[in-house]
Amino acid sequence: MPETTADQPQLPPQVAPPDVALSDLGPYAVLGVDVVAVPVLPAETGDGDGDDPGGTGPVLGPGAAELCEQLGIDLLAILELEEATGAAGEVTRVPVPLGGPDNADLRWVLLVGVGQQRPVDLRRAGVELATLTHAAGLSSIDGGELDATLPMPERYELPEATVQAIERARERGGRVIAVGTTVVRALESNHDRHGRLVAGEFTTGFVLTPQTETQVVTGLLSTMHEPGESHFELLSAFADADLLIEANHSA
Repeated sequence: MPETTADQPQLPPQVAPPDVALSDLGPYAVLGVDVVAVPVLPAETGDGDGDDPGGTGPVLGPGAAELCEQLGIDLLAILELEEATGAAGEVTRVPVPLGGPDNADLRWVLLVGVGQQRPVDLRRAGVELATLTHAAGLSSIDGGELDATLPMPERYELPEATVQAIERARERGGRVIAVGTTVVRALESNHDRHGRLVAGEFTTGFVLTPQTETQVVTGLLSTMHEPGESHFELLSAFADADLLIEANHSA
């Protein structure tokens, strides 16, 4: 990868290029990469009334319009030619043999179908889904002294099938993404108690803080929580508090 100057957009130091890296920059804005990916959503379905044929074709994700303009390529026309649908796991490869005007290293644009994010779409894209049961409690009561006692001990049940699914993901180098803060608490509590994941029914008083180094969960999908709530402290184990506050203000 060529050297970049301080005023050029650069990939964040997550995974060393050229393997993979995530960025909030548009696909046209990152210099020095040879492949960029653009999400493709399925066609929007019509209501079938009147002249509505019931669909408008796949929809390109953020940054696609600017990328088309930069490269002089009609990506939607290519999707139509390839009869792409935006289904999860569908990939349309677009060669860019001469590179782009601002990025001479660019060689491929990948148009990646993301589906409608239903369980079947996730599985088709290679995601393994697993569940657990957690009797979630309150994250905030009065914003003061009572909140300092939270979270209270909570019961959870971790099935053996879920333990095995997590172990399979970890063995192949995959990520373990928790959906909800209670899932994080159950899994991290279980590992902290046993040194590994053990199936069964348990009660946890485990509290995650910004200083917690998670041992099982590598990512989290969560709603927003306010500073001072116990759930906000848990989120701080995954992201800087200032970033979480900024996200709250932007939501």
